[in-house]
Amino acid sequence: MTRQTQRFIKGAVILSFAGLASKVISAFYNIPLAYYTGDQGVGYYQQVYPIYAFLTAAALVGLPNSVSKLIAEETAAGHYKRAHNTFKATFWLAVLFGAAVSLLLYFGGGFFIQVAHWDPGSLHVMRGLAFSPVFIGVAGAVRGYFQGMQVMHPTGISQIIENFIKVIVGIGLVVTLLGAGSSIPEAVGGAALGATVGFAVAAVYLVLAYGKVRKGLLERAAASGDSQARFLWLPAIGRIIAIAVPVTAASAAFSVMSMIDSLTLSSILMSQGAGHTAADGVEMLGQMRKAYSVINVPLVLSVSLIISLVPGISAAKARDDGEELASKIKEGIGLAIKLGTPASVGIVVLALPIMKLLYPAGYEGVAYLQVFGATLVFMVLGQSLSGILQGLSRYYVPIAALAWATGVKLVLNHLLIPTGLQGLGAALGSLGFYIVFVFVNYHYIRRNVDFHLEITQEFLKPLLAAGVMGVCSGLGYKAMVALTGSNALSTLAAIGLGALLYALVLFWSRGFSEDELSLLPKGRKLQKMVDSVHKKKE
Repeated sequence: MTRQTQRFIKGAVILSFAGLASKVISAFYNIPLAYYTGDQGVGYYQQVYPIYAFLTAAALVGLPNSVSKLIAEETAAGHYKRAHNTFKATFWLAVLFGAAVSLLLYFGGGFFIQVAHWDPGSLHVMRGLAFSPVFIGVAGAVRGYFQGMQVMHPTGISQIIENFIKVIVGIGLVVTLLGAGSSIPEAVGGAALGATVGFAVAAVYLVLAYGKVRKGLLERAAASGDSQARFLWLPAIGRIIAIAVPVTAASAAFSVMSMIDSLTLSSILMSQGAGHTAADGVEMLGQMRKAYSVINVPLVLSVSLIISLVPGISAAKARDDGEELASKIKEGIGLAIKLGTPASVGIVVLALPIMKLLYPAGYEGVAYLQVFGATLVFMVLGQSLSGILQGLSRYYVPIAALAWATGVKLVLNHLLIPTGLQGLGAALGSLGFYIVFVFVNYHYIRRNVDFHLEITQEFLKPLLAAGVMGVCSGLGYKAMVALTGSNALSTLAAIGLGALLYALVLFWSRGFSEDELSLLPKGRKLQKMVDSVHKKKE
C-alpha cells in the first residue's frame, strides 16, 4: 500500500469516526423532535428536507469534492498559487450558489405547497432552513480546500460542531415555542432554524481555521514556480463546475429518492378521493424519517470505508494495470456486500425493538424500517459502484443510472401508493429505485472492465454469516426480554451478539480477503489471528 493511499485511508477513517459521532449527536435531534411534536411534526420536517437536501447537495458535496480534487492535483505539481486561486474561485461560486438557493427556499415556499399539495405548516420549516445554504457554501469551500491538502480534521470537527449546535438550539427552540403556546408547525420551524445556526457556527469555525494557516499558504503560493503565471478565472470556474455537477448528481441518489416521495405522496393520496388530506401524507413522511435516522448510521461507516478504494482504482487505471484494476473493483463490490448484508438483515429482524428503543413515545413506522432495511444493502452497493466509476473517471454514468432509477421510482409510486399499501408503497418504490441504480452502474462496469466475482466468496459466505446472525439475534432478543423485561438492554445485547457472530462466521470461513481486512481498523492483526486459527486446524 502506497504512502498516498495510507494517507487517504487515514483521512477516510477520521471522516468515518467524525461522521459516526455526528450521526449519534444528530439522534438527539430527531428523537426529541419526534417526542415533542409526534409523527406530524417530524413529517413537516421530512416534507421539506429532501427538497432542501437536493438543492444544497452541490454546496455540501459537489463543490467540496471538486475543489479538493483540483487542489490536490495543483499542489502535487507544485502549483500552490493556482491552488489558492482555485479555492478563491470555488469560495465565491459557493457563496453565490448558496445565496440563490436561500432566496428560492425563502420565497418559493408557496409554490412547493401548491404544486405538491403540502400542508401549509411546512412553510415554517422551509423558512427556518432558508438561510443555511449560504453557510453551507462557505463551509463546503473551506472543507474542500483542507481536504485537497489532505488535512481532514477541520472537516470532522466542523461536522461535530454543526450537529451539536443544531441539537442544542433546535430542540431548545422546540421546547420554548411549545411552552409559549406555539403550534407544532411553528415549533418544527424552530428546529429547522437550529439547523441553520449549526451550519453558521460550523462555517465560522472553518473560516477561523483557514485564517490561522492563511499567511503560510500565501507565502508558499508567492514562492511557488507558478506565482507569475496568469490565472484565468472563467476556465477555472468551468473546470470546477464540470467536476461538481456529476459528483453532485452521483451523491444525490438518496436525496432524489426522498424528494420524489415528498413531492408525490400527499398529491397521489389526495387524488384518490378516499378522504385523505395533506396531514395524512405528513404523518407517513414523519414515520419514514424515523426509519431513515436508523439506516443512516451504517451508511456513514460503509461510505467512509468504500471511499478509500477510489485512489487505488484511479492509480491502477492510470498505469493501465488490468489485473490490479479488476482486483480493486472486486474488493469494492465485495466489501459493500459484506458491510451492507448484515446491516440489512439486522435491521429487518430487529426493526420493532430498535424503533421502541429510539422512539418509545411513538414507534409507528416499523414496516417502513423493515423495507428500508432490506433496501440498505443496495444503497451501500450503489455507493460503492458510484465510487468505482469515480475512480474510473466515468462521472456521468451514475447520472444515467439515477435517471433510470428516478423513472422507475415515479412509476412505482403512482402504481403502489393508490393501493392499500399507501406510504409503504412509496417505500417499496424506493427498493425498486436502488435495485435499478445498482443494476445500471454494475452493467456499465462489467461491460467495460474484465473482472470476475466469485459467487461463494462474495455472496454465499456473507449470506450464510448474516443468516446465522439474524436467527441468533432474533432468538437472543426474545431470551433477553424474557430474562430482563428490558427492551433497551435486550436490543443492545442482540445487536452486539449479532455483530460478533457475523464477524466470527465470516472470519472462520475466510470470507474477508487480506486486502479487505487491510481497510478495517487493526485489519492486519485480525488477518494474522485468522491465519493462526486455520493453521492449527490443519
